[in-house]
Amino acid sequence: MNLPVRHILNSRFRANRDYEFVVYDQLGDEEKQYFEKAFNIGADAFGVFKPRGQNGLTLKLANKDVASLFFHLQEKETLPGYIKYSKDPEINRQIVNLVLENIIEMESGDDFISGATSYPYLYEKPSIKPAATNYLTSLSLDAVHYAALMGIQDLNLLSNSLYCYNRLPLSISWEKKLETTNSVIEYLGIVETEHQKGPNWIQKPEQKDDRWFYWRCRSQANHGKSIFKLYLSPHPDSMKNIFPLLVDTVSDTKAFSFKIGNDAYGLLRPDKIVLYFDTKEDALAAGGILKTAFNDLPVQGVPFTSQLDERGLVSWGIDPPQSPGLSWRFWITNRIAKYITDVQRNKKIPAEKVSELVLKNLEKDEINILNWELNRNFDEEYFIG
Repeated sequence: MNLPVRHILNSRFRANRDYEFVVYDQLGDEEKQYFEKAFNIGADAFGVFKPRGQNGLTLKLANKDVASLFFHLQEKETLPGYIKYSKDPEINRQIVNLVLENIIEMESGDDFISGATSYPYLYEKPSIKPAATNYLTSLSLDAVHYAALMGIQDLNLLSNSLYCYNRLPLSISWEKKLETTNSVIEYLGIVETEHQKGPNWIQKPEQKDDRWFYWRCRSQANHGKSIFKLYLSPHPDSMKNIFPLLVDTVSDTKAFSFKIGNDAYGLLRPDKIVLYFDTKEDALAAGGILKTAFNDLPVQGVPFTSQLDERGLVSWGIDPPQSPGLSWRFWITNRIAKYITDVQRNKKIPAEKVSELVLKNLEKDEINILNWELNRNFDEEYFIG
């Protein structure tokens, strides 16, 4: 993305007081091990920006130049001369990025701003509302617009509301039909997987408060750093006796595990069937197989995933490798919730503009909002400089 930016080098700035900077060598052994395991630590990584308390900010790796500027702006509110008077447009863009990343703050009126709320003060041209290219894109954009109008300031509640978008309500009919685990097993037609065509699948024991049936493949194992996910999202009305065909179809792919919701809530959610893969190539190949096998099923659709077929029945995503246990969709909804609350703090921004600015900030993060894919490596969001 190469949006035209305003020239801001003559503005007043300050270091973000909600961050502290720690030189990498001064980190504790456990923190160093975390960064070395999660990221590719290069020679440019001089230190880490660490949030002060629970303020919604994230850890950021940075080089020495960014660290020096941060320390400079703790003492002075103007940029160093070699930056302020630079004619290089790339220097100006780098300062814009530091404001957007919440590392430094720029004066606006009687306040200092950064992050999502600073967007309209940094870019020259007004944003253009994107046109949906497929069903899941339309569903996802609707979810963002809906969340922006809810007026929720609690980040977790807002993120959960986005995550649950397009979940069907639990009606009395569904509650009676799927009242017990056995009734769900009967409805789905779950049978011993040893009788299905190979490779064979082993069902994992259910965990307390878990709402999933899990199976893992005897002949496949997760060996990669990243986990790629394939979503199959039929309407629950069409899922009666779906399991035999599902396990046969999954057996024709390189999935190392798959899961299905094990109660009424699990089958009414959009992401009710999930397959796991080592590589994107394996996931996309499996998407074609699932599309063919289940092409006649009515669609529910999983927001914030990348559509693989014409109708939105099959889609994919990738879980962030730096955050075990955090799913792709929660990674996205957490980000959207943070941007919505940031933008809404600026009372000068009209309510109808909030979702537009949120989407532009997602584009700044190189999230393609027309197919909900990340146009960069996850590691890159943690390195500034």
